Parts: sequence; C-alpha cells; structure tokens
Amino acid sequence: MKDTYSINDLAMITGLTTRTIRTYITMGFLSGDKTDGAWSFTPQQIEEFTQHPAVRPSIHAKKNAPVFDFLGSKPKDRDKMCMVLDLSTGEAMKASVFICC
Repeated sequence: MKDTYSINDLAMITGLTTRTIRTYITMGFLSGDKTDGAWSFTPQQIEEFTQHPAVRPSIHAKKNAPVFDFLGSKPKDRDKMCMVLDLSTGEAMKASVFICC
C-alpha cells in the first residue's frame, strides 16, 4: 500500500471523475495536501472521504453502473462474464493496484 495517493489514483479507486473529486475538495468533503499544484491524500483521508454521507451514494452509483449496464444489455453472440468484488476500502485499494497495474 502506498503512503499517499493522487487525484488520479483516487479516481481509479472510487470510479469518480477527477473533476468530481476536485469539486468535493472545494466543498470540504475531502482534505489533502497540495504540493507544487498536485494533490496527495493519505489512506486515512481517503477512508474518511469514501465514508462521507454526501459522497458514498455517488461512489456506489459509479461502482454499480457497469453491473447494471451488463445485466441490462441485450444477449450477446459470445460469452461474457461480470465479476463483482465486495471489498473494504483498504482491500479495494490493494486490489485496484494489483488489477490495474
């Protein structure tokens, strides 16, 4: 696990866009450190952000959208699979680094 995460890392973890994350920073829902124009966030800050009652529904909607799209799609001419992992935030961060890198 990394010590700090960038806005792009946070976007990958949450499924939110970087613009949305910047809006949440402006609204005070996410705190972090800005050095040389780049934001960085600790795992604790990310945990607090993802548990915020105003943010949590957005993350769930983004994370569930591919599943709903998959389930609602027309039958395909080839086999497809959709995998859902139900992980805590810390486990999700580890999994996202493993799967996406």
